[in-house]
Amino acid sequence: MTAPARQPVVAPSWQSALGAWLESHKSYPDEARRRGEQGRAIVRFKVDRSGLVLDSQIISGTGSAILDEAVERMLRGARVPAFPPGMDQEQITVTVQLHYKLE
Repeated sequence: MTAPARQPVVAPSWQSALGAWLESHKSYPDEARRRGEQGRAIVRFKVDRSGLVLDSQIISGTGSAILDEAVERMLRGARVPAFPPGMDQEQITVTVQLHYKLE
């Protein structure tokens, strides 16, 4: 019997900083607004210690090609917050939901 894989320690402060970064860098394309397009994307991406996004993949799209492209553009080669002390891994994979909703 093998031991369960140890989950990487993800500092709550880094999770908060990442969430703030995503919200501040998320754009709602004008064309999608005009068309009334909304949706939720689930995206998985790999980040190294310095905060460089190494790759990303949309797991579940918004239903809008315009919004999905905005998600991909935001993460392509992006620099999110670097890992704080205590997060010892070289890289981690993160899965997040991004909501696009017209107010």
